[in-house]
Amino acid sequence: MFRLLPLLLVAGALPFGDEGGVRPFPVEAEGDIPFHLDGARFLERGEIVSELYLSIPENPLTEAPDSTGHSRLMLEIWFEDADGDPIGGAREETWVRLSESRGDGAPVQPRHLLKLHPEIPRDTRAIRARVEDLSGQKTGLLDRIRGVKPHGEARARFVGPPIGCGLSDLVFAWDVVRAGEGERRSLRERLQPNPSRFFGLYHTNLLFYLEQYGEPIGLAYEIQRLPGGEVVAAGSDSSRDEEGNRHPWLIGQDLATFPAGTYRLEVWEQERGQCRVGGDFQILWETSSWTQDREALRDEAYVLLGPNEYEETQGMSPGELESYLAELWRQHDPVPSTGRNELRDVFAERVEYANKFFGTSFREGMLTDRGRVYIRYGPPDEVTKELNPQDQDVLARILPGEVQGDRRDIIQKPGQYDVRDNRAYEIWTYQVRGEPLFPEQMNPVQRTGLKFIFVDDLGYGNMRLIYTNIAGPF
Repeated sequence: MFRLLPLLLVAGALPFGDEGGVRPFPVEAEGDIPFHLDGARFLERGEIVSELYLSIPENPLTEAPDSTGHSRLMLEIWFEDADGDPIGGAREETWVRLSESRGDGAPVQPRHLLKLHPEIPRDTRAIRARVEDLSGQKTGLLDRIRGVKPHGEARARFVGPPIGCGLSDLVFAWDVVRAGEGERRSLRERLQPNPSRFFGLYHTNLLFYLEQYGEPIGLAYEIQRLPGGEVVAAGSDSSRDEEGNRHPWLIGQDLATFPAGTYRLEVWEQERGQCRVGGDFQILWETSSWTQDREALRDEAYVLLGPNEYEETQGMSPGELESYLAELWRQHDPVPSTGRNELRDVFAERVEYANKFFGTSFREGMLTDRGRVYIRYGPPDEVTKELNPQDQDVLARILPGEVQGDRRDIIQKPGQYDVRDNRAYEIWTYQVRGEPLFPEQMNPVQRTGLKFIFVDDLGYGNMRLIYTNIAGPF
């Protein structure tokens, strides 16, 4: 499944460190192909060299590979200066072989690991990577006409000075390929990096690699849980495998008892404690955290939470968001002794219904206004639906009798809701308060008898919520 794709790029050094405005490694790509990008710097024969690691999910790639089962990709790596201007790079085509099953039904889709060895221009402040599926097709008609292919793009930077005190950057790894008889590949060459830095459900052992240069000294490490910095594990290692003046270290830590969240690993030389390197990683125990991209993970929070609570989740990492949602569901487990959360089962059933009946070609049903209302409060007791209202049934004649006095301003806006307005609409009524997932989150002064009015503004089935008598923001 893993392939090696070396790139020959413009020559240079690798001096850059902290730089505002660009996220440090690792990052997840935006777009149709949410690959992960990570990187590390090492010292070879007195020169700084770099490695970039890309983990490309197979699932978004073309559904129609060629006759040999391969998909054709375009890989681009570009370097940017402090102003964001490109100062070098390369592009190269490669083929990846798709697994016969394409991973359908598997909890984690197959991924292709690419290990790159670029030489980076001296003034580089950011690295941009783009993966494009040349064999695929975008679903939108305009994209097809323009020839736009499915793609993903990521931009990242290294942190701190390179090899500032005799230690390389950390490489978070899945495994190491066993050396064959007489094989001369180094430990680093046999390393299988983990560019996402995800551990937990499908990999309970944290494996990390780094190199020490000069006189070998024993290493110590600690793992902190973020954001507070609580130390949850620590250790040391004095064994070493010398390769000339380079001393590679491979250390493991069992994570089986650690809760979901974001963690930081720091490593230092035992006799020179000021020489430290570090990096963040995620522990994830939910299947959805492994199988969904960053935006999909936030959909659950968007549906469940109010505007203020949802805003608080925007800066969370996948591990932090999983921990937050897990605690939310734990607090609302109706029967904790059963080993399963019955309320979460109800949530899943409502999501399935919303996606089936309220979705549009532009938006998943659970993310529409009707979908969110249905998921939060269950099926309405009464639905008034007008697909092509006429005469007495148009909004302008219906709204005055449906809207409470403190919200009548919605029918006073110029150019809206007059007798010529025949947009489709729906009125949902709950005789009491419906079947809310989290009843205690209901405003205690909320009147019984909930009402929601939706209007199809653009005529393609996306009913926008224009009125509710729910107290407070929705």
